[in-house]
Amino acid sequence: MASALVVNADDLGVSKGATLGVIRAHREGIVTSASLAVTTPFYAHALETCVRACPGLGIGLHFTLTSGKPVSPMHQVPLLVDGNGFFRWGFVSLLLATTVRAPKELLDQVEIELEAQLQRLINDGVRPDHINGERHIHLIPAVFDRVVAAAKRHGIPFVRLGRDIGWDHAVLGHWAGLALGGGMLKSWLLSRLTTRGRRRLGGGTLFTEHVASYLYTGRFDLLMKSLLKSPPPHGTLEIMVHPGVPEESRNLALGNSELERYLTSEDRRAELSACIAARGLLDGWKLTTFASLARERAEPMIVPLALEHVDQVAALHCATLTGLLSELGAPAVRAFYTGCVRARSAVGFVDLHNGEVRGFVLGSARPGGLKRAVLRQNPAGTTAGVLLGLLRRPAAIAWLMKSFKGPDEGGFDGDEPELTYLAVSPTYQKSGVGARLVDAFTRAMSEAGVPEFALSVDDDNAAAAAFYERRGFKPIGRYREFGAGHRRYRLRT
Repeated sequence: MASALVVNADDLGVSKGATLGVIRAHREGIVTSASLAVTTPFYAHALETCVRACPGLGIGLHFTLTSGKPVSPMHQVPLLVDGNGFFRWGFVSLLLATTVRAPKELLDQVEIELEAQLQRLINDGVRPDHINGERHIHLIPAVFDRVVAAAKRHGIPFVRLGRDIGWDHAVLGHWAGLALGGGMLKSWLLSRLTTRGRRRLGGGTLFTEHVASYLYTGRFDLLMKSLLKSPPPHGTLEIMVHPGVPEESRNLALGNSELERYLTSEDRRAELSACIAARGLLDGWKLTTFASLARERAEPMIVPLALEHVDQVAALHCATLTGLLSELGAPAVRAFYTGCVRARSAVGFVDLHNGEVRGFVLGSARPGGLKRAVLRQNPAGTTAGVLLGLLRRPAAIAWLMKSFKGPDEGGFDGDEPELTYLAVSPTYQKSGVGARLVDAFTRAMSEAGVPEFALSVDDDNAAAAAFYERRGFKPIGRYREFGAGHRRYRLRT
């Protein structure tokens, strides 16, 4: 199955040269989407020559607080501008200003300007399908919360929040240039802000699982061949590009000299050429737009458990399941599922709808070795999570000691293939989520050549027992563990 790929060109409308580069990269290359800035004199040119002339190009808002002039009346946003009426902020200065003190008046003006930029697009007949930020300002925590709220308010499905996979393709010969150019520091900081954003996101706003690349920002030409030869094992990818025609971006007055130099760099032409050359490297990829992805995701999907699901899965585990792991608390649960994502022996799926994890299933053909694999894959996180859980819940020490001893009465083969955890959010129980997850797990075990697997059900959970019996599971015994009775079931795949 082809991996979904959105190739998004930032800086549409920032200059005439940037717009001309986006047009060529779309018509002759692999660009499927573009983020439109509305704060420069070149916005109208982009609207006429690109947006309205290229109906197949997805369009979103390139939210800008770092170049050009605000769309809002100056008197409404005085804290955003300098004495010449240009935006006064850079990424670092805005991050510090909103993180250290988070002044309400400044953030209120950011929200006013965000709404004004969206309204300019909407009033000009553009229905944006995503929001990101010039210089990635949308990832600044206080700004991010307002961007997500605006996206939900206007029905904009996607916000840029993918995991940077540039490091997966980094070449040793590029490291010096990436370090000197700030790519390494930028990738580290933006990755941390991305993780924070995912944890706060909740349901209703979508993001691609991967992005390429903060590390190689502005130098997609260096990354392109390696990246397109190796689709990620799961999830969708957004490639972020900045094509341009440098000679058409000279003598700009945007109030941001760094950006003006960036737009006239020959790197812009190199990225444009890379976008065009990449047309012959798309085996295994399906080019798409954010709007198309949103339509596909309007229906619930069963997808493999991935890192971006861990926080929601851990919260659902703690809320719905009992046992030693739940007793240890959320940090230990998150560490466990992080290790499971990385462990090849784990088999896990989530039911995903509009970015919300509605249920999950996890097991293994070798459950006895899964715990060891989790510890190997995430040793620091697992150790810290367990220790923190024991400190917070001293009673869990007794549970932990009993887990080494095994069942109090009866028993079962701990190395038998097993469906270990199945959880469905109470909101979506009795809606078929659990059945779809069990079916996905059963298919995966069958495809792996596992002829049968087992699971356990608490004696007092008659509803769960009936659910599994309806799906063909046969009772094979009972045992007692942690002071409670359990029934053991098995299913042939």
